[in-house]
Amino acid sequence: QRWFVDAARQLLNGSWRIYEYNTITGILPLGTLPTGIVYSYSPLLALVLAPFVGLADLLKGTPLDASVGGGDQLAYRLIALPLLVADVLAMEQFRQLARAWRPAVDEVAIFLGILPTMLVTGFLQVSAVQDHHEGLILLLLLTTLRLTPRHLLWGGFFAGLALAAKHTTLLELLPIGAVLLLNRQATKHPWRAAFTWAGVALAVFGAFMLPPFLANPGAVVYAFVTLPQHLELFGPGLPGWIDGQLATTLGRASPDYALWHERILSYSNGVLVLVVAGLVGATLWWNRRRGRPVGLVDSRLLALVALAALMQIVLGKWIGGHYYQLPLALVLLWDTVRVAPRWPPIGLVSALGFRAITIALPLPGVPLPRGLALLGLFIVLAQVTLGAAWESEPAVPPPTDTPPGRTAKAGESAAAAGLDSLAGF
Repeated sequence: QRWFVDAARQLLNGSWRIYEYNTITGILPLGTLPTGIVYSYSPLLALVLAPFVGLADLLKGTPLDASVGGGDQLAYRLIALPLLVADVLAMEQFRQLARAWRPAVDEVAIFLGILPTMLVTGFLQVSAVQDHHEGLILLLLLTTLRLTPRHLLWGGFFAGLALAAKHTTLLELLPIGAVLLLNRQATKHPWRAAFTWAGVALAVFGAFMLPPFLANPGAVVYAFVTLPQHLELFGPGLPGWIDGQLATTLGRASPDYALWHERILSYSNGVLVLVVAGLVGATLWWNRRRGRPVGLVDSRLLALVALAALMQIVLGKWIGGHYYQLPLALVLLWDTVRVAPRWPPIGLVSALGFRAITIALPLPGVPLPRGLALLGLFIVLAQVTLGAAWESEPAVPPPTDTPPGRTAKAGESAAAAGLDSLAGF
């Protein structure tokens, strides 16, 4: 919260030096670099929160400010408001996407899925108390999935916003770009479509990053490149387990342990990206070899997106409790679309099991619950992987989204026709 509020306040003051803040010393002298954890998102989040931080600053010294304890406490509460709205909009986008791809989907099943997603996996609670923005990320990601088959440029635009909300969404966006690139049934000119979509996404992300980069490029590089390489291990990710085993086997005083510990810190993020890219590429190749390529409106694409999110929990070296929210929501979406109109058993069980996982993980010295939690995660991971690789759903052509009074010409896709108008959006 401290980093979010300060970044928003810097933007309100007309400064783009949002990556130079140290919680102890404040803004550092120009040209110097911060140490430790800093604000490491694009300015998009700070721009979303800035009006509410400004309102909190205007209310300084009022009875409302005093009622919450003064300081930045009011700002911490007010910035939760747009995040809570994003949570609700994300659930509506969940419903819209499921109904668009599977018109026969059971509305009761959607409701029973959304309810534990909001309450049990903690979207509302985490947004309200900790000011995390997983709901905003999910909203932009689902909008990207829904719009890309219909409006390539709008899909790329929202992909860029998702990337700007949190740059780790590169993992979830990678399967969409790969399908555009490799599946001729998804689009008429795959290379052109893929590079157009990715180019728009990168341009949107770059537009947010350009002002702070011009203000202090060294601070941006520190926040997005140097800091992730040196983050200490935190949470139940596999790198932490490997590091723990090395510490037990080699001993913390051993030079071999120090070497492997440094390598885990430096290379974990690169390994994560390579593993996700390899799994996505292998799955797309396997389905194409079977004569059933994965399409843009396809439950197997949702499985790949959920798989990428799950891999961040398994292979990530910095995993907080709120990191489970996005993967579990994506697993639920995949299972909802996959089994419609039936109820999604894997998605519902995964969501309801979340609280047991998060309760078990923080307990020190209790290896059995941690082991069972990791085993449950791997079971879900295996089910999603099998769904992406072995399900027999053929590629579905993009839904017709031609604006009123505009019919697609012979040989022209609905997506191409839709690019001429925003009516579908």
